[in-house]
Amino acid sequence: MTIIASQKDRGVLIVDDDPGVRHALSARLKQEGFTKIFSAEDGLRALTCLELEGASIYVIVTDVVMPAMDGIKLAEFLTSNYHQPTGIIYMSGFAERKTEFQVGDFSEGDILNFDFFAKPFSMVELINRVIQCGDLVFNRRISLSRYSIENLSQRLEELNDKISSVASDIQEITIQYKGHNSFLKGIGFEIVKTVIIALFIIVTIKGIGFSKLISIIQ
Repeated sequence: MTIIASQKDRGVLIVDDDPGVRHALSARLKQEGFTKIFSAEDGLRALTCLELEGASIYVIVTDVVMPAMDGIKLAEFLTSNYHQPTGIIYMSGFAERKTEFQVGDFSEGDILNFDFFAKPFSMVELINRVIQCGDLVFNRRISLSRYSIENLSQRLEELNDKISSVASDIQEITIQYKGHNSFLKGIGFEIVKTVIIALFIIVTIKGIGFSKLISIIQ
């Protein structure tokens, strides 16, 4: 089986309380070319792994019955609290539980219940489903990324319009200020000129004497 490079980089998280199952699945995924393989022995440890490596994990292959947090509780928690598009493939020794699962799409959230495998199962078939699930998750993440970029671009355009509007207002205020400033400068010059004339008159009066000034006026 040949897997293209992009598929090899799509991380897979194996969740099972049986170390033999975890080891066998990990070994087979590595053999098929997957480079990012994570494992956890129950749902709680899977949450810790997702918190650390969530961006790398595209598909979760989880057992249904486990201690601490089983596969059902894990999926329910992720559906309500996790917002990274991720696919889940269930596996269980109880084949009758398959009726509890429905394959869906991403229309109701970011967690995709992709498939159910009853143990024992064909490893080749499981690997094929992991690849298919990874493709859907990849496309979903790309779609959300494009939406985020478009949304960001729109917000930047709106911000640019607001900045242009503010800049226009500032320019108008500046023009008005320059007009007022010229007016104030003109008033200031007239005031200074009047003060100088007044001082000159005072100095002149003191120089010739007030009585003499009266006689001159008369």
